[in-house]
Amino acid sequence: MEGRSWVGIVYRMVVFGFVLSLAPLAFSETNAASSASTSAQTIDPTLLKWSGNLRHRFDSIRNESPAAGKNETYDQARLRLRFGATANPVENLKIEMRLATGTGGTSTNQSYGDTVKGSRNYEIKLDRAAFDYGVNDFIHVGGGRMANPFVLVGENDMLFDSDLNFDGTAFLLGQNWGDVEVGVSAGLFILDDSKDTSAASASDVRLDALQVNAKVKMGWMDVIATAAEYTYCGVSQHAAIVTGDFAGNSNSGGVYTYGYRVTAYGLELQTTMSEIPLRAFFEMAQNSEGIDRTASIVGLRMGQLKNAGDFAMAWDYREVQKDATLGILTDAEAFGGGTDGRSHRFTAGYGVNKSLSAWLAFLSGEKGISAGAAPAGRKRITLDALIKF
Repeated sequence: MEGRSWVGIVYRMVVFGFVLSLAPLAFSETNAASSASTSAQTIDPTLLKWSGNLRHRFDSIRNESPAAGKNETYDQARLRLRFGATANPVENLKIEMRLATGTGGTSTNQSYGDTVKGSRNYEIKLDRAAFDYGVNDFIHVGGGRMANPFVLVGENDMLFDSDLNFDGTAFLLGQNWGDVEVGVSAGLFILDDSKDTSAASASDVRLDALQVNAKVKMGWMDVIATAAEYTYCGVSQHAAIVTGDFAGNSNSGGVYTYGYRVTAYGLELQTTMSEIPLRAFFEMAQNSEGIDRTASIVGLRMGQLKNAGDFAMAWDYREVQKDATLGILTDAEAFGGGTDGRSHRFTAGYGVNKSLSAWLAFLSGEKGISAGAAPAGRKRITLDALIKF
């Protein structure tokens, strides 16, 4: 079944590519204008565009587990630095490079005094190294360690943490027909390239993914819809991909119980009110295996921080059952990360100036919501100073 999944993705890519390749013939006037605009751009192969961000965070976490008799609170201060550059050596080719603090994966935070004692230097690791090549006006090919190539309604992190990067190859197709934009994202990403011949970890683990998305302008409102299939090949009966951490997923005897073939659908509505951006979104997902195998998130976003005095607020609620998706890739903050939990999250941000903003977040949820489990409450408050440069 796993082999057929990738064959199916390739087949569907060919079909979508053929259909979209007909679009320039029908809309040649629009594409001619776009090509003229692109050719007018000046490409400087020696120019690197630098950017980055620095975040200083105060973090307070309270864990409540009545069944275990625990009720603990701990505070920590954390640092995140991300620093990178992009280059355009030739027309239609973009290269991105970025370094970051932390251990990578679903977090690039470095807790002060945690793994590095006595004020010694922190490690800097490779966060991204990828290329994006525009084959033509509507087909792009990417490879390397790249940012998430999928459209996420409301920029939500239910299935994929916002810090997560993808290792592998991606194909992006897109076409614009006036008020309608259609896109297709597909790719093969490596999670575990195993050279161990033991039974529990002999197979490689990869993500085969396909997403179709559309954006429609409807007068005062934009509508975004997504449909995706994420197939994690080689997971069932495999040892923990991250050593000893099944991140909420069902396991027995040190291996995963189920495979993960996740179908997800998302919807987002965008509008403005008194020049304030408003976004409402919903996404649901279901795994083809397991008993507790569904997940959903709903949320609202208001405002955007661009200048001094700007204000933004957001709320979302999610419930991610035990085997709804592969837990090691989900958001690391809501209910402690992984699966098998539910959580509310409230955030508010204020723009001090164009570079500096202040953020406050409150998360309240519980871990262990599957049948027969004893839920453990978790509350978290974060206060951030974020500087972009």
